[in-house]
Amino acid sequence: RRRRRAAPRRRRQSRRLCSQILPQRYYRATSSGNMRRARAGDSNDATANFWPDGESKRGAKHHNMPLRVQHMYQYLSQPVHASSLSVFRILFSICMYKQAQYFRDMFDEFEQSILVLPYPGLGWITPVGPSTGEFLLALNRYAAIFVGLGFCTEIATVVLATTFTYLFVLCESNHNNHYILICHVTALASLTCWGRWASVDYVLRIFRHRRSSRGQLLNPPPDVTIPYWNLLLFQFIFSVPYFYGAIAKMNEDWLFNAQPLKIWFGTDRSHTRNLPSNVGEAWWFPWFLAWGGFLFDLGIVPMLFLRHLRILSFPAAISFNCMNKLMFNIGIFPYAMLGSLSLFVEPDFFARLPRLLYAPEVEFGRPVGGAECARLRWHPWLLLADFAPLRATQLQAHDEVEDAERERKAAPAVSPLKQMALVGYVFCFFTFHALWPLRHFVLYPRGVSWHEEGHLHAWHMKLRTKRGWVNLMAEEANGDKFLYRPTADPFVASGQLDKIEVRPHALLLYTAAFARIHMMAGRNLTAIRPLSCFSLNGRPSAPLYGPPNVDLLDYVGSYELIPPFGGSAVGKWLTPMPAYGESSLCDNRHDMVHSSNDGMAQINAFVALYKQAGIKQMHKVVAPDGTPAYTKGWYKVDAELAAWLDSRRKS
Repeated sequence: RRRRRAAPRRRRQSRRLCSQILPQRYYRATSSGNMRRARAGDSNDATANFWPDGESKRGAKHHNMPLRVQHMYQYLSQPVHASSLSVFRILFSICMYKQAQYFRDMFDEFEQSILVLPYPGLGWITPVGPSTGEFLLALNRYAAIFVGLGFCTEIATVVLATTFTYLFVLCESNHNNHYILICHVTALASLTCWGRWASVDYVLRIFRHRRSSRGQLLNPPPDVTIPYWNLLLFQFIFSVPYFYGAIAKMNEDWLFNAQPLKIWFGTDRSHTRNLPSNVGEAWWFPWFLAWGGFLFDLGIVPMLFLRHLRILSFPAAISFNCMNKLMFNIGIFPYAMLGSLSLFVEPDFFARLPRLLYAPEVEFGRPVGGAECARLRWHPWLLLADFAPLRATQLQAHDEVEDAERERKAAPAVSPLKQMALVGYVFCFFTFHALWPLRHFVLYPRGVSWHEEGHLHAWHMKLRTKRGWVNLMAEEANGDKFLYRPTADPFVASGQLDKIEVRPHALLLYTAAFARIHMMAGRNLTAIRPLSCFSLNGRPSAPLYGPPNVDLLDYVGSYELIPPFGGSAVGKWLTPMPAYGESSLCDNRHDMVHSSNDGMAQINAFVALYKQAGIKQMHKVVAPDGTPAYTKGWYKVDAELAAWLDSRRKS
């Protein structure tokens, strides 16, 4: 009874609270969902006239339906200065030009191989010929230069993203974790305005503005602001490798055994030759890197967003990435992460730097970019825009209230569809990058570094070393058996052989191409059985492919690593990861057969097989019709190969 008596008083308090904190004049006041009209203060308050005059309740209800979407859209579309994002554009374009130099021999390597190794689910992408590939490489280099200069920035960014992504997904031999990051960054940049400042486009806009505004004092200058979501998504995408790198390091090998760091620093001094005072040879150094790297990845993202900790976060990030470059061969990744630090300062920081030269008397912290940037409210101790709704008590003066209201009425109305599209894109962007790296915890068995399922795009960087060997036993219909070592195949490039040996998906693609070679040579296969022995991070040796009687031809063309389309191969033709303390599970007879294999005899066996299939090698691997062999897509299970495999099963 007491609760029922107090209900009207609570409703009045809730209505009064809503009228104080919401800038809208309409809100849901009762549980029945009826829209009640309420005043947000006195009639002189600028927020009292939030809705346009003459708007009906039905129109207000339609406009107020996605209220949270409107608030989120207003938050994401707040204008911020473009200087920090533009400086990152310049630094990132330098990294991309350097990366284009790494790719310059890509198609020369492809021409020395019978196949390419596409990523799971991307086998439908057809590789282009050498001449077209060289054109794409040149286009990628010039696009990087144009992006750095800021000339035709939007078109150059789209070209850069398209060419790099296509070149990257052609073959797994090009794989590196930071290439995936580059694909996401360039795709995101194609949707943003990162050429608004410090660019040739900006200079041309100023020139056109001066020519068109002669005698016209009211013509506004070129805009140097960008929507806040442009900067926010860039900050987020460069935070993902750090945070999920820490999650990936939460495993037994890294934290409790300092593996594979002990193996690398114990047997190969090339990782530590650039470090001073022989510190890399100390027993404690692998443990320092293991726990120091884990704690750094776990804490650097909050530290970068905390304004008062920049004195610690920036030196830590610089030291960490410099050590990565000195110890490991990871390309442009350290340079790109160092360049991303420009995103974690105030958006107008670099625009304020010239004040130190030409106007030192002006306060350095005074914002630039006009009244729009000045009205943006930042969190007091985080580098994030304040999400609190704009209230009249937050404004500094009544004139500022009137200016904001006048600009709001003069601004073109944004359709609800556009608002929902932006909010939906940002939500999907955050959700995908937050959940996709964790899929191996749910969709695949334990041991992602062993069976490689769910390893791509999970930010497992420098966490494994897998050493061993694999042989393929080819059984033919006449009863003959031939043992082939894939790493001795002279018709496959060395970069691809490294992936075929340790990555199950790459080995399955090679098996499909190998079966096609037998079909072209007129040799009827009945089975291809793998014999292998591998050790992961110092664990006991065990066969990666098994059981011993498994036939890989039963699984070619049906393994895409995305359940339920392909499902996991563990328990079918892959074995579970061995645990520490177990004895070696490898068959000693297979070890003896592998060690007794003569390398030259293996090469001669491959040459004889390819000669029967009509494939020639004259500094380049050429198909029987004279075209480059890698463009034929022999790794695909087309109708011809599928019919040949079905006839094998029937026989």
